[in-house]
Amino acid sequence: MNTASTPEPLRFTLHINVLHHLGMKLYASSPSVLAELVANAWDADAKQVEIVVADDPAEMTVLDNGHGMSRGDLQSRFLSVGYNRRDFTQSTSSQSGARKVMGRKGIGKLSMFSIASKIEVHTQAAGDKPIRFTIDVTELEKIAKENGDYFPSEDPNPPELPGGQGTKVTLSGLNRSVNRTQTFLVPRLARRFGIIGPANNFVVKVNGTEVSRKSAGVHDHLQFFWYFDDESRTEAVELKAPVASLPSLDGAQAFQKLPSTFDVEGKAMTVRGSVSYTHLTLPTKLEV
Repeated sequence: MNTASTPEPLRFTLHINVLHHLGMKLYASSPSVLAELVANAWDADAKQVEIVVADDPAEMTVLDNGHGMSRGDLQSRFLSVGYNRRDFTQSTSSQSGARKVMGRKGIGKLSMFSIASKIEVHTQAAGDKPIRFTIDVTELEKIAKENGDYFPSEDPNPPELPGGQGTKVTLSGLNRSVNRTQTFLVPRLARRFGIIGPANNFVVKVNGTEVSRKSAGVHDHLQFFWYFDDESRTEAVELKAPVASLPSLDGAQAFQKLPSTFDVEGKAMTVRGSVSYTHLTLPTKLEV
């Protein structure tokens, strides 16, 4: 055997307490798990994310066209829990321009173990060979109890990904309690991401249906709306907020512009029968 041309096997080292408390017990819903994968796609400078949910077999697939991961990236970041994401505050690809990364603690990947019994990761960095491996969660738990190294099952001949780069994650053996319907997922993903849409060069689709700001549905139930910048108010009106045309609601100002000492953009909304929804954008440098 030519050991010089044989790469080191991928390994995953994880303590059982980390797996349980930061993975299986921290996340409990499919939107939370998908939100982590969509955030990873944003950090990878993806322009498009395709989410496919299926009943037979019960699985969810998330495919992005981001910069993908090399073997070194997989070992040092994806298969390393808790590395300091603050060292990577901006993406570096020129595909869509440098973005502020969403991930911070490097533990979001553990969310997948909360809803699936098998996780397949298929990734490819531009100019590299594709890599595909599968993690058996039951086997990983056994190894984690012994504080040992888990070696994912690798495909020796994985196919190329569309466009020669990106990442595809398939979650199978889903818990029966996992709600994965399109009508359930689309609005919840829309509420988590203010950057979804062509304007941000980041399109997310669920079974072919594009997730937009309007998909969140919160503007249909607005009660009060406070905003800092005029663009936020314009967006609310364009999304047909029911209070947008009213000067007041129940004797109170339905839409109110808040004064700002600093350069603050965004809004705060209260929704009937629900908690408040907020979206604020702060400048990187505050001038007093």
